[in-house]
Parts: sequence; structure tokens; C-alpha cells
Amino acid sequence: MGVPYDAIAQNCRLSPETVRTYLKRSLKNLNLEGYDALRSAVLMRTFVFMISNTAKENEKM
Repeated sequence: MGVPYDAIAQNCRLSPETVRTYLKRSLKNLNLEGYDALRSAVLMRTFVFMISNTAKENEKM
């Protein structure tokens, strides 16, 4: 589902456990249930990866 925590962690220079904890806490604060929570989890992991990957590429320039 979504992007693996390891990929996000590598781009952000964090541990996978830190990424997992942060995303879990963020989703919990949204107070969503059922399909909305599942959809948000997948999208959040994907968006965080996209943002971190873009930032990583911009550092190379």
C-alpha cells in the first residue's frame, strides 16, 4: 500500500521507524475511520515520498 517506509526514510534521511511513527500519528490526528482512513494512509505515504523525492532531486542541482 503506497510507498514503503524505507523509501521515504532514505529520501528524508530518517529511520523507517521514525517515518512510520510520524505518519501513524498524523493519520490518527485526522480522526478518520474505515475506507477514508485507508485511502488517507495510502495517499499520505505516496505524497510524502513524492515531496521527499523532489526535494532530493533539487539538492542535486
